[in-house]
Amino acid sequence: VRALNCRGMFAALDRRSGLFVADEIRDALAWASLLLDPHDRRAAVRVLQSPLAGLSDAAMIELTARNDWLERFLHDDRADEVDADTRERLDRVRTMLTALLPAAALPLRSAMATICAEIPIAAGYARIAPSIGAQAVINLRSFEELAREFAEERSDARLEDFVADAERRIAYDDDPQEPELELAGVRVLTIHQAKGLEWPYVFVACCTRSQYAVSEPTDRVVAYDRASGAFALKHDIDGR
Repeated sequence: VRALNCRGMFAALDRRSGLFVADEIRDALAWASLLLDPHDRRAAVRVLQSPLAGLSDAAMIELTARNDWLERFLHDDRADEVDADTRERLDRVRTMLTALLPAAALPLRSAMATICAEIPIAAGYARIAPSIGAQAVINLRSFEELAREFAEERSDARLEDFVADAERRIAYDDDPQEPELELAGVRVLTIHQAKGLEWPYVFVACCTRSQYAVSEPTDRVVAYDRASGAFALKHDIDGR
């Protein structure tokens, strides 16, 4: 997607999946969990490795080398263990977290509105590619709408109730469909997702023998038919 965008062709991921599996929604849930419990290690790692903070695997390994790493991060006590760039990223997250902690005590609708308005989650994905940022925006709006609907059903709902319900729905695969991004351009899908859509043109990237781990002729080989311009499976089950 990034490569196509850089060439001036608008492209977007077409995940055709549930809302809760979207990266930006996972990030939003991690932020909510961290506001509820700043010592939630799993949520902290998710937040720190999201595009908003962007800590690399190497930086995370260095940061988490000590068992008390999260406590040290929360209290800014790590002068001897991170470089200047990592320090700046950690400071940005910690400052934002400190400022937003009171939101956890607000009624659900206000808490979610604060999270979605004050944490620039979508902006981090927009830096990857404009279309990815656009999808993140509509997904986060849909996520906030789910919180409003949950609050309407339960007048006393708090942020922890909504997070617990979202985690339950994830565990039981009770996931609302991700809203579709209006797109006049290239959709990027897996081969499996592209089946049956009957688009006039489908390009299969890296469709080579080496990509599919086939170097010698076998009973089933992917081949390119120049006459029709199609990829074909030679010597299928029926011998054709």
